[in-house]
Amino acid sequence: MIYVIDGYNLLFHLDPEANPLRRSREEILDLLAKVSHLKLEIVFDSDRDNALDIPSRTLLGNLDIVFSPRGQSADDWILEYLATRKRPKLYCLVTHDRELINGAKELGVKVMATSAFVKKLAPRKRNFDKTNPLTPKETEELRTIFEQNFDDGNE
Repeated sequence: MIYVIDGYNLLFHLDPEANPLRRSREEILDLLAKVSHLKLEIVFDSDRDNALDIPSRTLLGNLDIVFSPRGQSADDWILEYLATRKRPKLYCLVTHDRELINGAKELGVKVMATSAFVKKLAPRKRNFDKTNPLTPKETEELRTIFEQNFDDGNE
């Protein structure tokens, strides 16, 4: 699955008061670049003064960062991009934008709410049962704790 993220939609979901924009954007990009288990593409509107006639793309780790071309919104670029994918079911659009959601669904692209995507990335509490056993590191940490308590006489 390739996640195409509506960049400013995610940014303002995480930080409604984002200011300055550039710093908030860079912080989010740094966080997303650390997500190595998912293929991510994030799309932003270009700065009008610095926009190119073609989309600007940068790869940061596993994160593909796109700025829309001059005269085209990120939303329009996303829909145009998704419309050209040969296998749209391999893509998932992350947004809360109603028009983008409707457009993506018409193309056969899956859609995930921004809030659901954020939850997907958040660390999960582990369930201690047979279907979700402890990792070797967790087992060793517990063994160390038990041994310290036993040695201290705190059985």
